[in-house]
Amino acid sequence: MDILKLRIITLTTIFILSPKVLATEQDLNWFFGSAISFNSFNNDGEKSSGLGLDLRSGYQFGNYLKLMVGAGTTGIGDSAEAGEDQSISSLYALVRPQWEFDNGFLVYVDAGVMTTSSGDGAKVGYGIGYNEGQHEVTLGFELNVYERNLDSTGVALQYIYHF
Repeated sequence: MDILKLRIITLTTIFILSPKVLATEQDLNWFFGSAISFNSFNNDGEKSSGLGLDLRSGYQFGNYLKLMVGAGTTGIGDSAEAGEDQSISSLYALVRPQWEFDNGFLVYVDAGVMTTSSGDGAKVGYGIGYNEGQHEVTLGFELNVYERNLDSTGVALQYIYHF
């Protein structure tokens, strides 16, 4: 649990200091959005799949960095652990370095920490997308690693609205 606190303090420090380091004239810095993901779970060799839904919000620094927090739930079908359908709820914080090109296309990498109903974990990913002013759509690959020998990989479709 101390490692999670250290990670959250580090992310908060980055969030507070970044406006001074990455000052920008962009007007649409704040955002909120949602994501739907299709995941494959591996629980000590037992495979299952699930559908996840997330809500997220955050702040964008220029065209190169986003900090976001989110909450989501992922349903797991035919879980070997429970013998029936179950779900994992999560809260997470992500740092997203991204490279946005003049034509609106972008490439990103995610790295973050999460706390879930299955224990603490890490969240990483990468993807591509398109940003047209206030609206951004991305498609990416994600990997979630949980404490109890459980991990998931998946594909996520995300929508973000900048305001």
